[in-house]
Amino acid sequence: MEILNLIVLLFIAFGAGSASADNTRINGPELQILKVSKSSIVHLKIENHSTSEEIRIWREHNSWGAAHWRIFILRGEQLITLFQKNVRGFTRNVPSYDTIAPGRAIEKTLNINDEIWHGANGKNIKFVPGDILIVSYDVPEVDICPCSELSLIANENHVWNGVIAARKIVQ
Repeated sequence: MEILNLIVLLFIAFGAGSASADNTRINGPELQILKVSKSSIVHLKIENHSTSEEIRIWREHNSWGAAHWRIFILRGEQLITLFQKNVRGFTRNVPSYDTIAPGRAIEKTLNINDEIWHGANGKNIKFVPGDILIVSYDVPEVDICPCSELSLIANENHVWNGVIAARKIVQ
C-alpha cells in the first residue's frame, strides 16, 4: 500500500511527463544521479539540453538557493523522506546563481547527514543495496506578490523555476 501511495505522490509532484524511466523533467534541465556512496553522499548532474538557451539555478549558499532539494528513500516497505531546512546563517546573503550553458552540465554533491537535512529523526542515514533513491530539486515560482523582493530578484535574474527529479537503485 505504501508503494502505491509513493507512486501517487510522485505522479502528483512531478507530473506525467518524463525524460526517461529514471529522470523527470518538466520544462527545464535534466537531473541525473551519477553516484551514491554508502556514507550517504549523492553525486548529481544537472544538464541543460537546450541548444540555444542558458539555464540559471540558484546557488545554495544564499537564502534564495537554500532548501530546494528533497530525497525519498524507499527501503522495502519503509519510506524515508528527507528535506532541507534553511538553518544556515549567511554572512553575506546576496542572490547568486550558476549558469548552465546550452548543451552543458554542472555537478552537485549532497551529503544527507549534514545539519541542513531533516526527516531522519536525528539519525544518520546509510544507504543500503536495494534502496530506491529519488532526488528532486523543486524551485517554486515566486509570484505570491509580483512586487515582492523575492519575485523581483528572481525575475530580474531569469532564474529557472520548476521541478526536476531522478531515480536510482543503490547497488
